[in-house]
Amino acid sequence: MNSPLTLSHLVADRMLDPVTADQLVDHLRNKRRLLITGLPGTGKTTLLRALALEAISSEQSLVLLQPFDEVQAHPAFPHGVTITGPVIPLLLQTVALLRPDYVLINDMSWDADQLQALTAERSAGVVSTLVMRSPEDVLSYVGWTTQRLSGDLRLSSAELRAIVSRAWDLIVHCAWVTDQDGQRRRQVTLVGTMQPDGSIVPWESFATAPVG
Repeated sequence: MNSPLTLSHLVADRMLDPVTADQLVDHLRNKRRLLITGLPGTGKTTLLRALALEAISSEQSLVLLQPFDEVQAHPAFPHGVTITGPVIPLLLQTVALLRPDYVLINDMSWDADQLQALTAERSAGVVSTLVMRSPEDVLSYVGWTTQRLSGDLRLSSAELRAIVSRAWDLIVHCAWVTDQDGQRRRQVTLVGTMQPDGSIVPWESFATAPVG
């Protein structure tokens, strides 16, 4: 099995700049909550693993939730627990009772009830990935999923925006970009915070930091 790419590898591959990499690690070490969005193959899971390896120490506990057996356990995390299967609010509440230092959630579907369960316990750092063409689509996606699962939206737009903005402190978007020489590569194209009105405000440092 190949070793997972480290954050240094991703910086060398120009997926993100060193300043952004360091800031994301600092945020995760401070138990902030990150949502990584992007289409399949854009590096969401790769970035999740790299951040975890950099930010989480071997003495800390973590729980990995994923619908499929995609992210393998790593010897750097002897106190890690992997749960494969659909995420439901009860499962998230059970994870909260375990009081892990970190929760990694890979490619899960989110509805409002799940997000409320996620935000009920704020002691753990969380990194989630979500297949999404644009981070601006997160609100409409959560609203659609909530309606599909419950049969009734039950929430106003303002309530939905408030739930989503509380769930994640940062949104990181990954996409394929084309260099001036025509080479395609994966890149973090946005790091920002979702505001209560649903808008996403980019980090000032990210907006001015060159990649490569």
